[in-house]
Amino acid sequence: MSLTIQKLKAFITVAETLNFTKAAEQMYMTQPAYSRLILSLEKDLGVQLLKRTTRRVVLTEAGETCLVHARQVVDSYQRLCEDAERLRNGKGNKLKIGYNPFGGPPASVTSAIQDLMRMYSPEAVQLVQKYSPELMEDVRNGVIDCAIVWKSGLKTIDDLESRMLSETHIYSVIREFSPLARKKMISLKDLANERILFLRQTKVTVQTVHRYLQRMNVLIKSEGQADDREDLFLRVRLGEGIGFLGTGEPLRADGLAFRLVEEIENSGSARGQIVLVWKREAENPLFSRFLELLTGFMAKKA
Repeated sequence: MSLTIQKLKAFITVAETLNFTKAAEQMYMTQPAYSRLILSLEKDLGVQLLKRTTRRVVLTEAGETCLVHARQVVDSYQRLCEDAERLRNGKGNKLKIGYNPFGGPPASVTSAIQDLMRMYSPEAVQLVQKYSPELMEDVRNGVIDCAIVWKSGLKTIDDLESRMLSETHIYSVIREFSPLARKKMISLKDLANERILFLRQTKVTVQTVHRYLQRMNVLIKSEGQADDREDLFLRVRLGEGIGFLGTGEPLRADGLAFRLVEEIENSGSARGQIVLVWKREAENPLFSRFLELLTGFMAKKA
């Protein structure tokens, strides 16, 4: 079999015009040479694609099916050529993705990034770590191509394209040998006279936990802050308190247990969203390829 893009293009052209003379003219070929090209494609595929009479040309059932695939192959080939040209010219040869330091990219995003780096190069992707409001401004100003942000607490994203990646849940972080770790979920009542710890810059999580503590009339011992996840995990391991953080995916860490909070989880209203945002007029070809890969991974996960 010697399938070529030229053969597929020739088949698409005659399938659209249903006229060998017109199709040959559009392909800048003589009609006999054009007919031989179509016959060669039919021989390659082992099926008749067209029914020819002296008056008309019609697609066979096999031809209609093959036309769908031929268009997809030619379209993918054309996009490949366009991407390669942009990369040769130094345009769009790096995809800049922003993410929140407290959440990190979800698994589907990580998988899409890894595939993109394998397809192009490790240098094709640059990760930028900032808080969600800063990331939003960077996307709007064209500093980065896209960003993974926490929708909760943001004023608006209506001026940007967006796709939900996952729901967020508030987890408690407990030492694994704590009695609370034996529970599937903890209750806010379990926090009475306990010291609780939050990550800095996680305003929504802090406000949510405090709101539900007040509703339940639960008094805590004290409150502290950690600079990042690893700092929070270390403080919990050292027995400084019970940590709280919002995340879109279950967590694992040595020596720790992560438990949902019954009253918060059951309300449903405290859940937020992690979304991917980008400018509507995004032109970076690497972003288009990244979005295709991400869509595929999300479909598999669903």
